[in-house]
Amino acid sequence: MTADFAPLLLDLLRLPGVAGNETPVAERLRQAWEEVVDAQNLDPLGNLIAVRHGSGSSPRPKIMVAAHMDSVGFRVRGILDSFLQIAQVGRFDERVLPGEPVTVHGTRALPGLIVAPPRSCLPESLEGGVVPTRHLLVDLGLPAREVRRIVQPGDVVSFARAPLILEESVVVGHSLDNRASLAAITVCLESLADGQHTWDIFAAATVQEETTAIGALAAAESLGPTAAIVLDVTYGYGYAEPAHASFPLGGGPTNAWSPEIHPEIYREIDAAAERSGIPVTREVLPEETGTDARGLLLAKTGVPLGVLSIPLRYMHNPGEVVLLSDIERTGMLLAEFITGLDDGFLARLGMD
Repeated sequence: MTADFAPLLLDLLRLPGVAGNETPVAERLRQAWEEVVDAQNLDPLGNLIAVRHGSGSSPRPKIMVAAHMDSVGFRVRGILDSFLQIAQVGRFDERVLPGEPVTVHGTRALPGLIVAPPRSCLPESLEGGVVPTRHLLVDLGLPAREVRRIVQPGDVVSFARAPLILEESVVVGHSLDNRASLAAITVCLESLADGQHTWDIFAAATVQEETTAIGALAAAESLGPTAAIVLDVTYGYGYAEPAHASFPLGGGPTNAWSPEIHPEIYREIDAAAERSGIPVTREVLPEETGTDARGLLLAKTGVPLGVLSIPLRYMHNPGEVVLLSDIERTGMLLAEFITGLDDGFLARLGMD
């Protein structure tokens, strides 16, 4: 299975998809899901919604599986001679930005490079410290007149580093948060045979999670799911990472436990992991999960949900890192969970 979804994942990692501008990702996903779902559509906000009908009697319960398409990035906030001033869309580590290649989406796509001005041009308060994004510039290698002809304030700037696969099926790329989860949903859909699930599945590739979670909210308002699973990434264990707040790559997904999580869904995920032999780790989050869950919980009267997360190193960096095996296990665990949904589970949710 790993060899099957890796090309799709690499395709997704090559695409821009800064929050509010996710269309290229949706178009590629639509192609990937065409043969494994019954219908697809883009809603007015830009969410890609795909449905796969279950084998149960109508009206069937609905399980929504959601993962966001958008990534962190920038917008042009000003033009200074031939250089661009930028502002963050979402949050990320400013230490790694100077020297990073980007694409500026003006009237045509332009390659650029994030640069830091000479120290002599920066405020004394920044002496020896990290240069904030507001002081960084994008060099397009063009004269000022040409820059102003093609680019204007508000244009999107996306990371342009090409993805790669290291030894032991380690994949590196920008926007693995959360294209890794989109690949996991694809694994799930491809692994479910016809008639294997009684509930209807609604796969939602959502927009704007990195800013407002409005995409998940709008999708849930429209679909009215019985229950939902949100897929995202979590902090993978790396050098000097606190062991209690990060999770090993290669250990499978995490099952979130927080005030946002419905206890019965949490327990059913654990039961699915035990049935399938897929490793899963409890992730304790005393407050919110920081995922699309917040949008789903605000939809109408709220959606009972669980959260599965893929361990990822260097979150919100242009070089994020995950293991292909963790993506595959997440998708297979999701499929096992969906296969086990029945009237008994509905009763435990208090919705029979």
